[in-house]
Amino acid sequence: MGTEPQLVREESGTPRATGRAAARKSAIVLAPVLLAGTGAVHASDGEPGPGTHRKVPRLAVMPLGDSITHGNVGSSTDSGYRPELWDRLDGHAGTLDFVGSERSGRVPDPDHEGHPGWTTEGLLSHIGTWLPAAAPNVVLVHIGTNDLHENLQVATAPRRLGAASPPG
Repeated sequence: MGTEPQLVREESGTPRATGRAAARKSAIVLAPVLLAGTGAVHASDGEPGPGTHRKVPRLAVMPLGDSITHGNVGSSTDSGYRPELWDRLDGHAGTLDFVGSERSGRVPDPDHEGHPGWTTEGLLSHIGTWLPAAAPNVVLVHIGTNDLHENLQVATAPRRLGAASPPG
């Protein structure tokens, strides 16, 4: 499978917007980060400049999360951030493939692991099955919203997520 999936965290302390719109925007901002992790883009702002753009042979992205990833809440296409993410990644790989056991929305490849209402524990307990089945080389992790919404072990959320490791 290559390298382990990485979690990208903003630690600047700068206040940021909250809610579903902010979550969608943060996922789209991660598109250049995904490409940088595969070696496809090496520009600091995520936009390819002269001599910084290459294609990777296969970019298999697993969008992993809850209803924001699924797209069934606050999305006119029932796809959430996935169509815009697809548009930003398309052209940077010989083969672009969204992977996962779920299919929904209006996006060129509707595969994902978005599970509305699921908490961090529920999602992490299935990762050992989903990862080998889908064989992603990038996992976009957007989880924890339901934990916060339900005030579920909020104080230990970063530690629980950080302790999660991919199988193998």
